[in-house]
Amino acid sequence: MPAFRFIQEQDILALGLNPREIREAVADALRQRADGRATLVPKVGVYPPTGGLFHAMPGAIEGLVVVKWLTMGGTVQPGSPRLKSTILASDPLSGELLAAMDGNWLTGVRTAAVTALAAQRLALPQARSAAFIGAGLQARAHAEALSDVLPIDSATVVSGSSASAQAFVEWLGRRGIKARVADDARDAVAQADIVITCIPFTGGIKPFVNASWLKPGAFASAVDLGRAWIDDSYGAFDRIVTDDLVHTLAFLETGVVDSPGLFDADLPGLLTQSTLLSADPATRTLLFAPGVALADAAMAKLVLDRLGLLSPT
Repeated sequence: MPAFRFIQEQDILALGLNPREIREAVADALRQRADGRATLVPKVGVYPPTGGLFHAMPGAIEGLVVVKWLTMGGTVQPGSPRLKSTILASDPLSGELLAAMDGNWLTGVRTAAVTALAAQRLALPQARSAAFIGAGLQARAHAEALSDVLPIDSATVVSGSSASAQAFVEWLGRRGIKARVADDARDAVAQADIVITCIPFTGGIKPFVNASWLKPGAFASAVDLGRAWIDDSYGAFDRIVTDDLVHTLAFLETGVVDSPGLFDADLPGLLTQSTLLSADPATRTLLFAPGVALADAAMAKLVLDRLGLLSPT
């Protein structure tokens, strides 16, 4: 029986995983989904009357089975991340639990990798400007992931916290991206080639981003499950894609979030060319991706492999 280990975030960060290898690991997991080598079932959610959310997200890829436990308590302490996650990884042959690992950073970078994979195929290849609605972990992860696949050199930022917006602008500047805090959401997105909405899970926020503000050819990713987007404006998008169509439709049936409309494709189809969509300068595109455990499994496998903790096949 292999020795069980809890892998902390500091140990994961010490591995120095880069955007390209993260993206390739996630892409491989999604290709496995397309050809039947990977298994995915809908996430299970519990929403206590005291508030918060608790999601179990199971999935299996070649060599690993995982469950991600994603949680947000009803009362979040100041300075503590609202969303927390832990990934449990098991050997598919022996059934033994190999490890549990802190999933906060991994969730950020795997989500950004999904956006980058979609942007590689559906954003204009010359896209240089990005707008970020939100300035936290997801915004930074997306800036790094997108800069690895597109020539991003300028950005606009909107955040509920002026301090976090300014801190993100300075962070972008240190990475060679000229950035500014926008006056409002319309100012931020109107001329952007790429739009990332990643506002946090907080109550009482009225949707404030109108899709009609985006210019033709823009690519948007609703990392926040559409919390920032005005529902009635989704019709301004010419096409909407998701990470995994079957999983997304099952998630939308729960009624936790509203559907943005009909989906034109999903990433497994895009990655295997069974869905022939490409960048189009006249087309506005939205990625609405609730998140799939296959991406978490890909990250867990990458970490375990680097640490030499995978069981021999």
